[in-house]
Amino acid sequence: MSKSPASNLGREHGEPPELLYHYTSTEGLLGIVSSGCLWATDAEFLNDAQELQYGRAEPCAALMRQAQQLSPLERTHDESENGSRAAVLRSCVDFLRMGPSNANADHLVPQVFVACFCEEADLLSQWRSYGANGGYAIGFRSRALNIFSAEYENSPTRLARVAYGAAAQALMIDEVLNDIAPYPVAHPGAHGWAAGTYLALPALARVKHDAFSEEKEWRLLQTSDLSVEQFKFIPGNYAVTPYIEVPFGHARAIAEIWVGPGSNTELRVLGVKRLLASRGLQNTGVRTSRAPFRG
Repeated sequence: MSKSPASNLGREHGEPPELLYHYTSTEGLLGIVSSGCLWATDAEFLNDAQELQYGRAEPCAALMRQAQQLSPLERTHDESENGSRAAVLRSCVDFLRMGPSNANADHLVPQVFVACFCEEADLLSQWRSYGANGGYAIGFRSRALNIFSAEYENSPTRLARVAYGAAAQALMIDEVLNDIAPYPVAHPGAHGWAAGTYLALPALARVKHDAFSEEKEWRLLQTSDLSVEQFKFIPGNYAVTPYIEVPFGHARAIAEIWVGPGSNTELRVLGVKRLLASRGLQNTGVRTSRAPFRG
């Protein structure tokens, strides 16, 4: 596997609030608290149908324009420094246009895995997504989320704010152009695919349509070359969904848990308190939603 390129794309664009909230189902709450791991989902399987697609055509076009300026396609077998840079850019575009979903499932799959968080603890739109079976919002201390997952070597886990709309697209394109192919390399094809994996895909995962701006979302991004044997799977809303487990550090990572709106609130609160006690987390706060939603 190629070494991951250095990147500016880990910039947080502002410090996160002290607490960030991960909305989840009953099954998700049990799994996260019991295992001490977050479930980072393959970004292509998230609920937003445009994940990794919103804004993809624009950076591809920009990368191709830059490549053409460096070394026109008509100039075959260009072994100059600019020819090497252009080859990296074109190889990266080939990777993006193919897309991870078209990769051979028997081979390594370069992909972005995402765990999603919201700045708001009691947001009605989020409860609507998880309210059918009684949702929960796990309040994580943001400093505990800036971690490195030792299980997946060479794959830094970083916390990044999601940006929304056309202005975010433009910023993302500028970052990708600035970070890819600054120097000539000996194997531009391999470097282009590595740039697609470690630079372009995470950049796409940080940009969403402005219709989602209410979420005030942050994401924990894990970029990896993994074989399918290393994936775990859960039933998703639309398909069997791949995910990986990312340890979140220590017991004090969870500050509080909100019990979402719905019936049997007192019983659900009691269940959460006993779950926390069973893991030695008796000092973790448990709060109840004030949102006017009953599933």
